[in-house]
Amino acid sequence: MFTPTLLFTLALVSIFINRQNMLRFLVALEMMMLALNLFIIIFSFLSQNFYLLIFIPFLLALAAVEAAVGLGLLTIAYKRKKTL
Repeated sequence: MFTPTLLFTLALVSIFINRQNMLRFLVALEMMMLALNLFIIIFSFLSQNFYLLIFIPFLLALAAVEAAVGLGLLTIAYKRKKTL
């Protein structure tokens, strides 16, 4: 239970520190989503409730959509400003 909490906290701190850089913001957001997935996996095995594992593919799909939209926005911002 320590590892997902540490990953989530590091990502949250990184979001507050790196407000200027959009790419680092997206990486930190992705790390938060993966920490949430890891927490759900560990919690489902510890509580012997394997029905929680049904949510993992949906959360991974949500993370993929978030990454795709974020990279699309990043591409548009780069084309307009020529910098990240």
